[in-house]
Amino acid sequence: MDQLRTQSKEQAFEIEKLRLHNRALEHQLTIYQEQIALLTRQSGTIVQKMVLPVALALPEAVKQDSSSVAKLVPPLIKIGIVDEKA
Repeated sequence: MDQLRTQSKEQAFEIEKLRLHNRALEHQLTIYQEQIALLTRQSGTIVQKMVLPVALALPEAVKQDSSSVAKLVPPLIKIGIVDEKA
């Protein structure tokens, strides 16, 4: 009986740790969402400065390693950073 109580207490403690960790992750997610919203609202020049170096490097990078870099192209086309015909 004592062993069951001990196991129950240990499980309750583990559950509480997981709940606390979950709350911390939710808080971090909220911070990331707010940062994304802020960047989205800011002027296109700032966002362009952040993404443009990646977009400019794509043609050369695709020549070197098309398998991994090509995965980046559709998202950049979708947001209008890379010309689809390039």
